Amino acid sequence: MALPASQPPRQASDQSSFRMPPHSIEFEKALLGIILIDGSCFMRIRDLLEESSFYRPAHALIFGAMIALDNSHEPIDGVYVSEQLKRMGKLESVGGLLYLMELSEAASSSANVEYYARAVHEKALLRKVISLG
Repeated sequence: MALPASQPPRQASDQSSFRMPPHSIEFEKALLGIILIDGSCFMRIRDLLEESSFYRPAHALIFGAMIALDNSHEPIDGVYVSEQLKRMGKLESVGGLLYLMELSEAASSSANVEYYARAVHEKALLRKVISLG
């Protein structure tokens, strides 16, 4: 059956063929929020993640600020992270203090921090595999 002249055939570049890379903004937010509230959790997940593990660029910047604080042997909490982001000139680009507060409010129990970190890590690995393919 032929399509009407007013309706062109669908092409592969059509929006409907676009697929989002694997990610979970909810896991990223929960993970960062937990660390903002309880900085001691950072050490439990530090070796599993890097900035590029995060899908949302703002989350990568926030995690990068946490890494910088850890490397400087400074505490990791909401105040220190916001100050580090200011020093980096990135506080506003991540959404400002308001977004950091939102992340803290999204946090659940720190008992889940490893689970969230593994979920973020797995999504990052899947994105890497897809980009290699």
